[in-house]
Amino acid sequence: MVSALLPPQYPTSVFIIPSSLLNLISGPQKHPNPKIISYENIIKFFYEIHDPTTLNSQGPDFGTQYRSEIFYLSDGQKEIAENVIEKINSSLSGQVVTKSSLLKNYCPAEEYHQRYLEKR
Repeated sequence: MVSALLPPQYPTSVFIIPSSLLNLISGPQKHPNPKIISYENIIKFFYEIHDPTTLNSQGPDFGTQYRSEIFYLSDGQKEIAENVIEKINSSLSGQVVTKSSLLKNYCPAEEYHQRYLEKR
């Protein structure tokens, strides 16, 4: 859960993103204050806390819900996301599997998913 790993000054909510009825992915919904942190820096932080070279897995967890994916709300965010993906991909010899997608159909996750690592 990326949201649980972000420093506390970057509040977030975890949501479930339905990509189909049987294929869900969870992740943070960020509405960053650009005076505190930029969208680009959030994406760079994302790459510090997970392995973007493993398809549909993170650590011991496997499945499409563990894929590496960045969601954007605007063409500007899409451009930023794709530029960061390209730079990271270049530094990792073309092994990055991260996708970028337009954000749609967000639904709130259950309470027990909110700030998960802080609760353990």
